[in-house]
Amino acid sequence: MRWLRPIPQDWIPWHLVLFMILCAIGLGFRAIEELPRHQPGDAIGFTNTMVDGAVSVILVAATTSTTIVEGAMIFAERYLKHRYERGREEGIEAGKKEGQEEGREAEQQRWADWMARKQRAEEAGEEFSEPSPLEVDRSNGSDSPDLSLDKSTTT
Repeated sequence: MRWLRPIPQDWIPWHLVLFMILCAIGLGFRAIEELPRHQPGDAIGFTNTMVDGAVSVILVAATTSTTIVEGAMIFAERYLKHRYERGREEGIEAGKKEGQEEGREAEQQRWADWMARKQRAEEAGEEFSEPSPLEVDRSNGSDSPDLSLDKSTTT
């Protein structure tokens, strides 16, 4: 579960900056609230009150900054996962398209080579008995004939 893991090292500076800003804001509000309650010569009383109030300000700042950073990490993680999946799907799609183009070019080359051999044999007056690329399936790299073209095996 995401909430049980510690904050990653690269997120700690952001967490600390946010924590310090929240502490400064909280202590500022606390000072504005306490100043009217103390006489100008009561610096010790004011300081004691601020120290007592600092505990609650620090706890609230720590809780708030941790919640904000954790939320940001969760949203960043989801966004990056979404981007990865989208990029992966686009890559697969591009790979399929590239493979189809390469396969089409390879098939055209097979036919062109077969036609060239057939023409050379005809020009030389030799018998040409090599099966056409349509009769030989090499899509998986083998020289085995394509069984799907054999009419006797289809039902």
